[in-house]
Amino acid sequence: MVREITLMEKTAKDLMRSFDGVATKEQSLNEVLSLMRVHNVHDIPIIESGRVIGIVSYNKLIRKRKVPPTTSVKKLMHGSPTVTVDDALPTIVNALLSADLMAVPVTRKDKFVGIVTRQDVISLIPDIRELKGLDVSNLMIRDPILVEEDDTLEVVRKKILEIEERSIPVVNEKGVLTGRADIMDVMNLIEMKDSTKRVMAKDRTRAEPKVKFMMKGGMPSFAQAPDLRKVISLMKANDSAMVIFTKDGIPYGVVTDWDLLRHISEIAPKDSVHVEILGIHESNPSMSEGIFATVQKALKKIERYCRPMSVRVHIGEHLKDGEVVRFSLGLKIMTDKGVFFTSAEGYELFSTLDGALLHMVRQMERLNERFTKRTPKGTGKMLRKMRRE
Repeated sequence: MVREITLMEKTAKDLMRSFDGVATKEQSLNEVLSLMRVHNVHDIPIIESGRVIGIVSYNKLIRKRKVPPTTSVKKLMHGSPTVTVDDALPTIVNALLSADLMAVPVTRKDKFVGIVTRQDVISLIPDIRELKGLDVSNLMIRDPILVEEDDTLEVVRKKILEIEERSIPVVNEKGVLTGRADIMDVMNLIEMKDSTKRVMAKDRTRAEPKVKFMMKGGMPSFAQAPDLRKVISLMKANDSAMVIFTKDGIPYGVVTDWDLLRHISEIAPKDSVHVEILGIHESNPSMSEGIFATVQKALKKIERYCRPMSVRVHIGEHLKDGEVVRFSLGLKIMTDKGVFFTSAEGYELFSTLDGALLHMVRQMERLNERFTKRTPKGTGKMLRKMRRE
């Protein structure tokens, strides 16, 4: 008989695995991509004097275009949360979600000692007492984004960016599920793109690689809501971060490892909201406090409508003759009622941020109005629809 555990019982020390696929900031992109392939991981911790100073992730690299393979890691790495060996499951989950990591670095006395992966956490879910009776279908997102077998590499790249997942379902011309395309394979092909272009310049009959030549089988799918333990077992067996719900072979819903982790975060005690600011503070650290204060002010308004759990702000600077002429901003807030996104552009940082946060508050307000007008029946479907919007 499997022993039940509580949400706070397991710590990073119980779950972590040793990991020697780390890099230094002096290494090149090519070396880091090689480490990712050798160790079959999506995130590589960057270590200096035994401490974690950043991380390089596939989900960030795929957003960049035309990055030379000789580019140094220090130009590509970004900040990474860490957990200590004594941190409990909810803290680990929030670190994975807030930075969209597949594996979070673990430290002991500020020194890197290993990693905890999403799969390590998810494998515990069937035995967690607080999750007993969880119906997987209640986590399902309807109408998943798909790619077709004849779609090009660029189409796959854009759609993976859109859903912010590590893989995407593939269907044939009839809409029937045939496999999946993984971000790792997309990155490998992007890395080869320059040489491919040179070949294509000599041979005009060569076309850009299509999904059917890079896709994998082994996308777990179900015609009806399966047992939670079976879902997680098949995710692990197929090395997949998602399961697909199908009718006559045609996908109509999806549940991902991210949805499972978010559910843990929702039911866990929450002392504070994790705020992650990416981009501008790396070159202008004095501005991060103002950005943080602006976000905190907006969170007080959001709390009227739902419980915020984590916030990610990504700010980009657009330069002309060495001067910042425009800002672009992406905002992602995870709450107990779903995940909300918005973006904005402007010439003044804080007015742009204020506008984006106000838009987010109005989203929450509309959600609250719709929620209070609906009866309990169908509430779950309405919330999931709002997530897609």
